[in-house]
Amino acid sequence: MNVLAASAVEAGEAFLHAGYISAYPRQLWSHAYPSFEPSVQLDVAEALKLKDEVASLLDGSASDALAATVGAGGHWSTLLMGALLFFGALGLAHLARSAGRRSWAKAAPALGLLALAAGLACKGLPETPPWEGVAKKEYANSADATRVLLHGIVADGIINVGQPIESLANIQNEVGLPTKNPTPGERYALQTYGLDGWGRELRLTSHAEGSYEVTSAGPDGQFDNADDLKLAVSQCDDEDWDGKRHAFFLAQHAGAPAVVFHRWTGDHFEYGNLNAAKELTGNELFDLLPFDKFEASQQAQIQSAWQEASSGKSSPPLILQVFKG
Repeated sequence: MNVLAASAVEAGEAFLHAGYISAYPRQLWSHAYPSFEPSVQLDVAEALKLKDEVASLLDGSASDALAATVGAGGHWSTLLMGALLFFGALGLAHLARSAGRRSWAKAAPALGLLALAAGLACKGLPETPPWEGVAKKEYANSADATRVLLHGIVADGIINVGQPIESLANIQNEVGLPTKNPTPGERYALQTYGLDGWGRELRLTSHAEGSYEVTSAGPDGQFDNADDLKLAVSQCDDEDWDGKRHAFFLAQHAGAPAVVFHRWTGDHFEYGNLNAAKELTGNELFDLLPFDKFEASQQAQIQSAWQEASSGKSSPPLILQVFKG
């Protein structure tokens, strides 16, 4: 009996080990929101305003909500294509077997190509840039637009895509902004997130496994000099997703500022306020932490940042906050 009791205690301690708990679905808690000043804080709509953009926002509609993400439904189409290719390969194999060994040998190359295509489809990463063929537009402030593109859109896309990438086109299913009513500039940015604020291609560089650098050549259009704007990010996994939130957004929810963040795609993420986040953003790429979930010191910090950012604004803004270099 004593042996059994000791074994039960040991099993309980193993279960309660922090590392073990981290392997289970969990929400992002308020303590993950940093207590220091952000390195970047920008009004997203202002930073992404186009030179010819009208000042008023578009009214909320279903098309606007869809426009706040790039890859809506992308995973479903990929899975469907993979399934069709897989069952097509099975059908060819069955026919080849029925016709004899010689036909089987003739069919082998076709089966190999189908299997390769199925594998690529199941990988789930789109390869065609959504900005391909899109007419370029000018931002009113190219530098601020680039900062929002890098830190508010591209960073979360790379961090949360869930597998290695070869180009920024690969992350489009994870590209979005937490708003149901995107401005013309925000809609343009979501479609052309692979271009910087001056309309030039961002450079993606892979370093250590899961670590990337994204660089804008800056106003002079030349890489590797002092005016480059850079983003360094590392992809997360089920163990550390809650420690790698690159950016947070402040948005008004229930009459108070809420902290909105990009959710993690893995199995070990659990929404804390999915319905509220969907109501606010129109999609499931984001979750939020309501104002009342924070401690008093955090509330004061959030309220101060919100008042500073929203002062003089006719409508509640969407504020990007970055706490990483």
